[in-house]
Amino acid sequence: MKFIYIIPVLIMVLLSSCMDDFLNFKDPDQITEEVYFNKPEHFREAANYLYTRLPSYRMGSLGENLLDYSTDLSSADVTQSEYGFGNITTPIDDGAWGGGYTNIRTANKLIEFGLNYSGDQADIAREIAEAKFFRAFFHFKLLQRFGGVPIVTRSLQTDSEELWAKRNSRYEVTQQILMDLDEAIEDLPLEAAIASEHKGQLSKGAAQAFKARVLLHEATWMKYVGTSTDGDGTNEGAGSAGYDANNINVYLSEAAAMCEAVMADGTYQLWNYNSGLENMSHYFMFNIEASYSNPLGLDKTSMNEFILYRKHDIDLFHSTNPAQTGRAAPNRKMIDMILCSDGLPIEKSSVFGGYDNAGDEYQNRDYRMRAYFGSLDQYGDYNDLTSGVPTNATVLLPGYGSADSGSGYKCQKFERWGKNSGDFDIPDNGGCDFPIIRLAEVYLTYAEALYELNGTLTDQQLALSINKTRERAGLPALTTGFIGTHSLDLLEEIRRERGVEFYAESNRFFDLRRWGIAVEALAEPTCGMVVEGTAFEFDTDRYQADDYIHEPLSVSLPNGDIREAVQLVSAAERKFALKHYLYPLPSSQIVLNNNLLQNPGY
Repeated sequence: MKFIYIIPVLIMVLLSSCMDDFLNFKDPDQITEEVYFNKPEHFREAANYLYTRLPSYRMGSLGENLLDYSTDLSSADVTQSEYGFGNITTPIDDGAWGGGYTNIRTANKLIEFGLNYSGDQADIAREIAEAKFFRAFFHFKLLQRFGGVPIVTRSLQTDSEELWAKRNSRYEVTQQILMDLDEAIEDLPLEAAIASEHKGQLSKGAAQAFKARVLLHEATWMKYVGTSTDGDGTNEGAGSAGYDANNINVYLSEAAAMCEAVMADGTYQLWNYNSGLENMSHYFMFNIEASYSNPLGLDKTSMNEFILYRKHDIDLFHSTNPAQTGRAAPNRKMIDMILCSDGLPIEKSSVFGGYDNAGDEYQNRDYRMRAYFGSLDQYGDYNDLTSGVPTNATVLLPGYGSADSGSGYKCQKFERWGKNSGDFDIPDNGGCDFPIIRLAEVYLTYAEALYELNGTLTDQQLALSINKTRERAGLPALTTGFIGTHSLDLLEEIRRERGVEFYAESNRFFDLRRWGIAVEALAEPTCGMVVEGTAFEFDTDRYQADDYIHEPLSVSLPNGDIREAVQLVSAAERKFALKHYLYPLPSSQIVLNNNLLQNPGY
């Protein structure tokens, strides 16, 4: 019997405006792919299905470390995410592997039916471009998780030789990804050409921005990690076939060029909600559903910052509620990493408020401090800088493993308000879109790529990139003069800006690894709020050391203080090693195909 794989045809039949055509068949078994893919709208429906495979809130099966649990900036303990602790064993199955190749197969089928389409190829060019984008997207997800993997560019049958193929190296996979993206970019429309009712569909800018992400990821991986995780391809790993150190600068240069193309498209803009006193864009950006979801009554038509995103609707296609005020809470390192309002880190700033009281460290800081980690329930008062700032009376240090975060901090970045809730309580479900790439990333990719390429940035390049996001956060511009006067490390400031801007957006683990610093960064203990010399030290109603598994830890704070802070995770619990830069291949796949070699160290 011939093996037939149908891209959810039966589901599409029920939803299709062409249902009447199918009702004319006497035998439903005749509804095969060969019969179905004969009109442009059939390709549109199949392409639409691929969008449902994009990552979203709480969808971690595609290799996402959702909300960056247990990174070096998170307060999460090992019960919430084991990856950052190096607690990884070889699984029998891995949803990221199976799901990734299932999605690639779906894209391949659509491309193949396009080749056999008897009509005008121009009528389906956009859908084929989308399929090539998704094939690249899911190959990249596999690459980020496993390193080199088998490249699959056709739909497989039970006797296809690819089912017993060796792994391609990460460098070969990267070349395939870039080729698919180039072909997709050619036939995708500009964002401005996408009708309002179809927003969320892929644009040329989305493919360019994603290509820039791939290029920067692989260029910096080659620069800082090199071939150390590849294995020899004979006894373990995927090997290093196709590795070329010259590609580092080639990729960096092309990443910058891709960013320039997106930045030149005036359709994309940083989203701006300015209260007149503080810019609170980072508070409302992630919970826009409709006019009820923010005080200005803005809806999604005002959001031009999201370039690649998973589309949701509260009534038609809602997302699960992403609000995790405790689990997504920051740790001491994250809070101390945020710049002061003079644009300087704590250790260099004269306006830092200190640690004596809970709200002191919120004073004179980057706007994102209050937007991400304040308590602006029911919108708060944005013309009052004390609104939403934690106080000694509102902070609780409840101990280890608490859903309220034992760090003393919360994350309100993804909180949302209900459609029919008069007091704006957070509902179980909502319609917020899930950003995968937003314009802020393009700016910071541009800055990082140019720095890695040239070792410096001009004032003009700084103005076109990192200063865009700094300005929105209420920070003064970085200039060559400012950098020199204050003896700042520009690469450190670029990486700091990424860490703050994209906190809990599932980027941090990827950044730590491609920078080659994951082992060092994830070896640190996790601490929360400072307690020594504060109002909490002797307030047993708000804090009791016995509620924590670990004793308070004496830490050297950026402002020069040495004080005790609550300790959530000890250094001894951190076991992240070089081998953890890649996940192990699922053992079931190695049993099915003994030409697949396990990653080094597993």
